[in-house]
Amino acid sequence: MRSRRLLALAATLVTAMTTVGAAAALAWGATLRDDGRLLQGTTIASVDVSGATADEALAAVESRLAARLDRDVEVTYDEHRWETTARQLGATTDVDRVIAEALERTAAAELIELAFMRLTGESAGLELDVTVRVPDDNIDTFIAGVAEELDRAPSDAHAAWDGDGFELTEDRTGRRVDRDAAVADLGAALDGGATVVELPVETLAPDVTTEVAQGIVTDTSVAIDAALDHAVTLAVGGSSWTVTPRELGAAPDVEPLLAAAFAAPDSSISPADVKLVLPDGAISNFIATIAASVDQAPRDAQLDWAAGRLQITPEQTGSTLARDAAATELRAALGGAADRVELSMVPAEPAVTSASFGHTLVVNQAQRRLYYYQGGKVVQDWPVAVGQGGSPTPTGVFTVGAKRHEPTWHNPAPDGWGSNMPRSIGPGPDNPLGVRALNWNQNGRDTLIRFHGTPNEASIGQAASRGCVRMFNADVIELYNLVPTGTTILSVAG
Repeated sequence: MRSRRLLALAATLVTAMTTVGAAAALAWGATLRDDGRLLQGTTIASVDVSGATADEALAAVESRLAARLDRDVEVTYDEHRWETTARQLGATTDVDRVIAEALERTAAAELIELAFMRLTGESAGLELDVTVRVPDDNIDTFIAGVAEELDRAPSDAHAAWDGDGFELTEDRTGRRVDRDAAVADLGAALDGGATVVELPVETLAPDVTTEVAQGIVTDTSVAIDAALDHAVTLAVGGSSWTVTPRELGAAPDVEPLLAAAFAAPDSSISPADVKLVLPDGAISNFIATIAASVDQAPRDAQLDWAAGRLQITPEQTGSTLARDAAATELRAALGGAADRVELSMVPAEPAVTSASFGHTLVVNQAQRRLYYYQGGKVVQDWPVAVGQGGSPTPTGVFTVGAKRHEPTWHNPAPDGWGSNMPRSIGPGPDNPLGVRALNWNQNGRDTLIRFHGTPNEASIGQAASRGCVRMFNADVIELYNLVPTGTTILSVAG
């Protein structure tokens, strides 16, 4: 086939020699091949590169490819914009391979063929395209960078309590770039000539929307108000008092309530779910206020010396509010357990009862006599000496303190009236206290007044002592044996 074509070309060339020199045509073909130029009618990437050298063809084709390689492609989402080009993404071409392929066609042509093309103007009709390739990894990296800027997690709506009310933070939707689809779209744009790529972005909804959070806040507020305004009535003895947690300064413990509500948005919130925190002392102070109006103090039994005889005014039991129980019941009721609390009173026992006066000693100073009562009746009496004018025996109510057997006397005024007496005198006939001594106490303290014996029996029946009550030694022994410590002493003027 090729041989027949060459023969036909040769015949045509012989005919053409009459008009154009064959030698010149052959020389042209040789120069074309030797200089490495492309055949007439060669186009690469739609660029006519006929007769061009490899460098000339490369420059022309690259000039044409630059528009494609440097074409800006804009990737968009709402107001967000990112730009790139195929060249910036590391695009490569096979233009060198294509030019080399075209040059191989020149090198493979016979001189007679080249001369014929010169003489007849025949075109090689060689159309070659250049492949532009953008690395997939580079497109992936570009889209990953865009996604890193654009992607965001959804944010739930939430609420916070500032002590007086709620502060609501609204939700925010999230978004996530569909990276595989975005890579495919950008790749297609780079290949196909598009200049804008709309990012495929998925909207991510929050778990808790603003609407749901607002509903939780509303329900929680209603429950808190109901809990704070829950009225509790306390009643006792025909009287009643009504109080609410708000009036007692209660504050709701909101954070756990909100946490539970947001964890289960479909659940309901009731006043019973609201935990209230009361100030220290709020309940006890309120109970104390009630107690102050209902408590009845007990009355102690009392001794009374009237018309020269001992009378005992009986004790009277009082009543007092059961405060601990009332506080416990009120706290529970304020938390929603009840609307009414029936308070209880408990007996308040007197400190001194009539039984306390089972043994009573009455010193009648005017009579110079000591009476011993049992159950309000005189069972024994003795003559005594009482204090003289400068040192009178005190009047009032006392109790028997320490009882001393064969006491030692200690000088109470070594620098005064006892200056001519020893510092102390032990048991014996000269002891000023005699054979027994019974101290007088008042309010738990020794008064330094005593019942005691005396060696000066002539003073009995007189106002002769320095405040103590003297007795015959035999009588004070009897008294010592009859009365216990704690026996009440009533000292009267007469």
